[in-house]
Amino acid sequence: MFTRLFLLTLFVVLVCLFACTKEQSVPIDLKCSFSIENDDYTVPSKLIIENSTLGADEYKWSFDGGQPGVSTDKNPDVITYTNAGEYNVLFTASNQYGASRDTSIRIKLYDAVHLDFDIEVLESGYPPATIKIHNKCHGLSEFNWSLEGSDTPVMSGEQPQHATYLLPGEYSVKLTASNGVETHSLSKSFTVLENIKADFNWQVDFADDDYQAPVSIQLQNNSISAETYQWHFKNKCNELNDRMQLLMYVS
Repeated sequence: MFTRLFLLTLFVVLVCLFACTKEQSVPIDLKCSFSIENDDYTVPSKLIIENSTLGADEYKWSFDGGQPGVSTDKNPDVITYTNAGEYNVLFTASNQYGASRDTSIRIKLYDAVHLDFDIEVLESGYPPATIKIHNKCHGLSEFNWSLEGSDTPVMSGEQPQHATYLLPGEYSVKLTASNGVETHSLSKSFTVLENIKADFNWQVDFADDDYQAPVSIQLQNNSISAETYQWHFKNKCNELNDRMQLLMYVS
């Protein structure tokens, strides 16, 4: 009888020891990854989580500044951030045996980017022509300017200095700007006009090639960069807007 009781007691003890050993031998293998959708760190931004943690049956998430702000799902839905700033993400995994593991990350999000600038041609548009750039960007912190053909072809800074162009032609200004994570580029063009030049050709009308009065002649205005025109014929002065006129000489 004593032997049987001893063996039964020993069996119960061994079962308990085995059970305790089993409870203590269920560790948590913490495996999770975080990514920002499309690598777009300008708000609104979306945080995507892939959780493949092993050995856990309870999950606690905290998303500082995000929507939603907390979750108990193994794989939470996409977390949305609408304001720029730095935020903490906290994750704790635990199981029924008392094991627990945690991890955290910190993400930095930026204001939405607006890339734009205007080119103002100061005074006249004739050489030497000077331009002023009006920077209208938002959410950017680094600025590099390319002004090929000017006296200052490369500049940096939020507001570049004036630039001067000595020759007529079509020019472009290129801005490359960054917020530290994303880089954007924009180009705009403008024209430096040729200096004003007065010039014209004339020819006698086909019907008056004998040059006998009255004679009609045709004028071809070849002036460059002009906007208004004034013609003088003997003692008469006519203000004409057209670049080509058919005139009658009578003597």
